Amino acid sequence: MYILGIILLKEIQNSIDPKSELNTSGLTEGMQEKLEDYLLSLHGISDGSKEIYIGQVRKFGYFLMSQKIAKFEDIKAKDIEN
Repeated sequence: MYILGIILLKEIQNSIDPKSELNTSGLTEGMQEKLEDYLLSLHGISDGSKEIYIGQVRKFGYFLMSQKIAKFEDIKAKDIEN
């Protein structure tokens, strides 16, 4: 089931407009994997809401990358305070 979800997600991503908030390009591979898992977990939510959620997390990922953090799980409180 998990493999099927990944295949479907890849097909969805390949059909996503590069300007779409669902596009995860530009993030580290680890961040992209976490976002893909997160997207798969969003059940019963409109596509517009998914786009907003993923877009916000993607922007946070860009911020983390600017702080030299490559994975969401590597975040420490001091990295995001202030």
